Amino acid sequence: MKISRRVVGRMILGAPWLAAGAGLAGSLTGEPRADEPQAAPAPAPEPEVEPTPLAKFIAKQEEGLSGAERDKVRKDVTQLEEALKAVRDFPISNDVPPAGGFRPMRSVRKGR
Repeated sequence: MKISRRVVGRMILGAPWLAAGAGLAGSLTGEPRADEPQAAPAPAPEPEVEPTPLAKFIAKQEEGLSGAERDKVRKDVTQLEEALKAVRDFPISNDVPPAGGFRPMRSVRKGR
């Protein structure tokens, strides 16, 4: 068989149909597919985290929020504070250079 652009194009366009047909044939015979993921155990529920004082304050100050929206604000602010705490607690020694250097910009005033 001679390979040309048309043959390659048909192979590329036909690949999804071939894969779907193979999956359909396996499901008709009752055989499990090799690429089908196995049932994973259910993840353990996350422990409830106590909202931080800042989260409580922000949720209390926002007017017009429903109870569910206030809970979401408390949860989001608490998660943000935990993420910031992890970043701030990361130790960096003095031998690490800054991410960027300071370069003063040229003045845009005339005569300077």
